[in-house]
Amino acid sequence: MNRKTVCLVALMVMLTAHAYGRNICGGHGTFRVQVGSFREAVNAKGYMTRLRSACFSPVLERHGCLYRVVVPVGGSEELGPVVQRLRNVGFRNVWIRGGGVATQVPRGQNVYRVLIGSFREPANAQGYFTRLLSAGFNPALELFDSPCHGTVIRVLVPDVGASERAVVTRRLGTAGFKGTWMRG
Repeated sequence: MNRKTVCLVALMVMLTAHAYGRNICGGHGTFRVQVGSFREAVNAKGYMTRLRSACFSPVLERHGCLYRVVVPVGGSEELGPVVQRLRNVGFRNVWIRGGGVATQVPRGQNVYRVLIGSFREPANAQGYFTRLLSAGFNPALELFDSPCHGTVIRVLVPDVGASERAVVTRRLGTAGFKGTWMRG
């Protein structure tokens, strides 16, 4: 893994740990690294098998109409090495989620995430992440390998239920976030 990617992973760990009240050095909280989200359970189970063969202990979460494949991580001191190991075995696009419990969305309801921005420069991702926290959102970070731009950090508002889409879009606009993308 190149130096810039290591720095991006470190930034993701630091921001997520800070935002969700975890001690970065002591790492007393828990995190989940999401490696996939699927509508079909069979696809999620394929990822589970791949992860187990690489010596991970994945968990399948039901989230609305989606199946998420996550790797639980104890403390923040373990987060960076786990993300690096996942990337080394082919799981290049990962999403760090704070806390050990998934946000609940009613079963069968579509779940959306709002892409706020994709950044090559860690300082820009940090600025947007901090602004979202200040505006009362619970943002997430996703490390993504873009074919055009290399490794970037995506700043997202995850876990938006279908019934919340209009309210979240309005709140983002009021907070100064224009041109966001809602993805299902």
